[in-house]
Amino acid sequence: MRSAVLSLLLVLTAGLTQVVNAQPQALISAGISRLEITRVESPTFDGHSFGNGGQYEKLVGRAFGQVDPGDPRNAVITDLSLAPRNSSGMVDYVTDIFILKPLDPTRSNHRLFFDVNNRGDMRALSSMDNATTGANDPTTAGEGGNGFLLEQDVQAYIQAAALSSIGR
Repeated sequence: MRSAVLSLLLVLTAGLTQVVNAQPQALISAGISRLEITRVESPTFDGHSFGNGGQYEKLVGRAFGQVDPGDPRNAVITDLSLAPRNSSGMVDYVTDIFILKPLDPTRSNHRLFFDVNNRGDMRALSSMDNATTGANDPTTAGEGGNGFLLEQDVQAYIQAAALSSIGR
């Protein structure tokens, strides 16, 4: 299970990097290097079933990675040039992750919903599912709101505080 989640996150990381041109480029070893799952709730939401997606499982943890401060695509990261570097000249980072996924993977629609937090708050469940409590750690059936997003049987709902702790 952990390797499947790590593979998913690695694919996400690779998918966020645009190809600037078709010229061969040096291989850069940036991105997520380790995934640590610290808590699993299976099933979550008190075992409530959401439409075709069925019951969901919640994984909470941290992703560890590194970013190249010399890559011009990373110039938009504030103060990255001031962050301490590791032995490879990269800047290490840690980010919290929160994954909701159908307990039965055969019931998913093979789509991913990625939610970027806003000042530390997850917004998708509250705005799309009318959930009013448990925004950052929804656990009970009521905290799943009306279930609209979850009933779309997304492959995984991922919320990550992108580059939340650079230089650790």
